[in-house]
Order: sequence, then C-alpha cells, then structure tokens
Amino acid sequence: MKVMIKKGSLQKALLKKIKSQNWLAQHLQISSGYMSQLMNGTKRARF
Repeated sequence: MKVMIKKGSLQKALLKKIKSQNWLAQHLQISSGYMSQLMNGTKRARF
C-alpha cells in the first residue's frame, strides 16, 4: 500500500504538536537518518 503525504504537511503537523522529527522516528521505530530521507523524499517507505 502506498500513501502520499503532501510535502511539508508532516513537518507542519510536527511543529503544531511541538514534536521533533527524531521523536516521530523513535515512535515509528526507525532511524533518524531514514526518517530524514523520508521527509526529504529521497527514500520511499517500505513496509
């Protein structure tokens, strides 16, 4: 299943909740580097 999120939407949501990208990565149990790549669009999520 593929899910597309508008670029910047996730960052806006994190800022609104006062959460960091690293916080989200920890909760998803992925590395902060992989999370960064996902946020920048250089990697696609694989589940």
